[in-house]
Order: sequence, then structure tokens, then C-alpha cells
Amino acid sequence: MSKRIERVWGWYTVLRSGPRYKVKELQILPGKRISLQRHFHRGEHWFIASGQCDLEYPAVDTLKEHDTFHVKKGEVHQLVNRYDKPCLIIEIQYGDKVVEEDIDRILKN
Repeated sequence: MSKRIERVWGWYTVLRSGPRYKVKELQILPGKRISLQRHFHRGEHWFIASGQCDLEYPAVDTLKEHDTFHVKKGEVHQLVNRYDKPCLIIEIQYGDKVVEEDIDRILKN
């Protein structure tokens, strides 16, 4: 079993991985956000298992329990939990490289 990796926004656990895919469980805590980012070698597909969070950039869209969302390779995105409960997400990464180093963090002006 993979160990839980703590982050300032919550945590993630890798559930399964292969050469061109990775399945993760993520929890974004209330009041927290992942960095504004994009990936050059992978896309991501999210399933909101519980809670809700806002997908930002370029517009704001609220993702609720049982919603799914697809982030294409190269698309800028950010998840923000403005709600009072944690948001639990199952994330499927797929592409040429599915490594943590494939994150281009973007600073907002």
C-alpha cells in the first residue's frame, strides 16, 4: 500500500500506477487550494468522491460529489476548496510521463 503524502492543501495517496498511468486519492482541506498549474506530459481525469471544490481558470466552475472533470495536457487549472468539508477526489493521470515533476506552477499577478 502506498503511503500518504502530506501537502499544505491536504494529502494524496497513490493507489495504483503503471508506465503511462497513475491513480491517486486526493483530499483538499477546507480553505485550501492546489497551485495554479499545468502539465506538459499528462492529462488528468477527476471524480469527486465526496465534498465539493471550485475549479478555477479561466472561469470558476463548482465540482460537486459524483461530478467528473477532464483536464487536457497543457491546460492551466487550479482546485480551491471554499467549503466547510474536505473534498475527496479520485484522480487518474495518463500520458507519456506520470511523475510529480511534471508540474509547471504558475504565479498569478
